[in-house]
Amino acid sequence: MMYIRLLLFTRQHLFLFHFFGVLLMLLVKNTSMAQTLIPLNLPDTIAITKNLKLNAVSFRGLYVLNKNTFWCSGSKGVVGMSNDRGSHIAYKQLEKYAQSDFRDLHVFNKKTILLSSAGFPARIIKSTDAGKSWKEVFSSNDSAVFIDGIDFCGKKGLMLSDPIQGKFMVYVTANKGNTWHLLDTAQAPKIPLGESAFAASGSSIQWIDNNSFAFVSGGVQSNLYCYHFRTKEWRVFHLPIIQGSSVQGAFSFCKIKKQGVAYLAIVGGDFTNDSLSQLNTGFCLVQMKPLLVKQVVNQLPYQSSVIDLSPNRLLTTGSNGTATIYTKNKAISLGKLMKPGFHVAAKSKDGKLVVLAGSKGRLSLLINN
Repeated sequence: MMYIRLLLFTRQHLFLFHFFGVLLMLLVKNTSMAQTLIPLNLPDTIAITKNLKLNAVSFRGLYVLNKNTFWCSGSKGVVGMSNDRGSHIAYKQLEKYAQSDFRDLHVFNKKTILLSSAGFPARIIKSTDAGKSWKEVFSSNDSAVFIDGIDFCGKKGLMLSDPIQGKFMVYVTANKGNTWHLLDTAQAPKIPLGESAFAASGSSIQWIDNNSFAFVSGGVQSNLYCYHFRTKEWRVFHLPIIQGSSVQGAFSFCKIKKQGVAYLAIVGGDFTNDSLSQLNTGFCLVQMKPLLVKQVVNQLPYQSSVIDLSPNRLLTTGSNGTATIYTKNKAISLGKLMKPGFHVAAKSKDGKLVVLAGSKGRLSLLINN
């Protein structure tokens, strides 16, 4: 049975939340509902300096280490961690980085974490003691460097920056982020002014396999870029997602396999019109070999993050709502758009814990037992 656990992070109306939670559970005992809302206790380990309130924080960085442990990160230099499925969450504002917006992170294990900050100055910091101390492992005072996301495959890592002089900047590491160097851009595709990537959920760049990666873009045009390390080959594929302005394009993708064929499920839209769905092609399914669009959906509002729950079921979320997309057989069907919306979704490798994070310090859990 699938359980949705809704995390509530405000200290107001605690009694009412508890009352309605008990009422819901009593109702469930007498029904055949497949899903149950179960409110959790408020976290008791909030440790944010200067009395910063969580509703002033926007979470876009998210990593689910296993079925019990997850980390989140966001604006105002705030990070959060739970190792008991959200029953208790420890929050901390990193005072040295109180002006940083940590829009992506990677968790190697319970002690080793990387945070990447979008905006100026661009930086990546690392902790090897479960967040007690942090060390800068990448920084740039070039205002043109804007970190859109990071991703790792074992010790090997990627970091995507917005274009400089007409080319996307990809940095790589081979030692868990301790040192970074710029990938040779001599053969990288030249792009037009006004094309860039988005740091809405930290999922615009990802490893495809041990030797290749991909990222998606938006702006004046929206493309899928693929690179193979061994052959040093770039492939560019134009996406049928709404585009043309700086706020439109592809924002996120995830990898899925159907009947042995590899696909990328890509979502996007217009983040300034997050309720727009008519003629707003915000989802497409791209077959990897050869590169071609298999299916599109244009009744989906702006979505900034997508993950696979199963080969035939995707979970997408954006600021205006969260939805399930079914890709069974040759048809795509869209589940009912649920409120609220979030910026990012992530899951544990075994799929037993899914976390969603968004504005005003909101987190929700979806647990598969």
